[in-house]
Amino acid sequence: MALDRWFGKKVSLLEDQKNTPADNSSSKHTQLINEPLTDILKEQKEPDILTCALKMAPYFKGLLGDEIGFYITDLTTNLYGIHGTLKLTVNDGDPIKEGSTAYKTIHSGNRTVAKVGEEVYGLPFIGTCYPLTEPSTGKIVGTILMTRPIEQQERLNKEAQQMEKRVDILAQATNNLSATAEELAATTESINNHARGIGQEINKTDDVVAFIRKIAEQTHLLGLNAAIEAARVGEAGAGFNVVASEIRKLSQDTQHSVKEIMQTLQGMQKSILELTHSIEQLSAGTQEQAATAQEINAIVSELGTVAEELKRQANNLIS
Repeated sequence: MALDRWFGKKVSLLEDQKNTPADNSSSKHTQLINEPLTDILKEQKEPDILTCALKMAPYFKGLLGDEIGFYITDLTTNLYGIHGTLKLTVNDGDPIKEGSTAYKTIHSGNRTVAKVGEEVYGLPFIGTCYPLTEPSTGKIVGTILMTRPIEQQERLNKEAQQMEKRVDILAQATNNLSATAEELAATTESINNHARGIGQEINKTDDVVAFIRKIAEQTHLLGLNAAIEAARVGEAGAGFNVVASEIRKLSQDTQHSVKEIMQTLQGMQKSILELTHSIEQLSAGTQEQAATAQEINAIVSELGTVAEELKRQANNLIS
């Protein structure tokens, strides 16, 4: 065959180089180079690109590595195959199955890439098939097929998807936390304002109590003056003396009540001040919590972007 003759000439040339001067060897080598392999193939009566592919197949397999499977077919039959990590149920001499990657490539004339799930052969993989065309005619005479396991890439893709879901859940939780913190901060601020208002209203009662105390003192003086006048007129003022006595008693009771009211109001003022101080601290804490929640929310958002990019890269690895 023409291809065998071409390889034979190459071997003969190498043998001649051992015993021939450099000039003669160089001219023979130039002559062989000027006889392209494609021209040799065109001289053959039958397509021989498959023969070339079959001879080179072990080298292609060695180049691709142990995990890659390498296969060659003609238009109807699987001619050659070296399994990689994935052991396909395909043997040399088996007919090409309808719908297979090789079948699609032969009938489309184009490169075909197919992703196969783990449910078919136990491991997920990507099969890539390319048509072999005869140089002399341009017709498709077979295919070369490569299988590449994608178990690790699939695992990475699943983990990326799980990460994306967890980030979504975390983002929702932080959004709720942020909203709750902001609502709590607003509520405590409102309570703080109400507490200040109550304190201001209690302070206003000081004026009322002072006014009542003043009236009590004046009433006491009035009762005292009435008693003096009743004593001065003698028996004629006896009835008036009773009234004066009651007025003084009312004044004393009023002063006593004013004292109790003052003590109560002072206690309330102290409690309101303490409450206001506590609410201010709580308000500051909730505002800080709201700010922290927003920061966490921003970080989670960035993490979501990273998860999306990781998922995209994982998808690229298996496409």
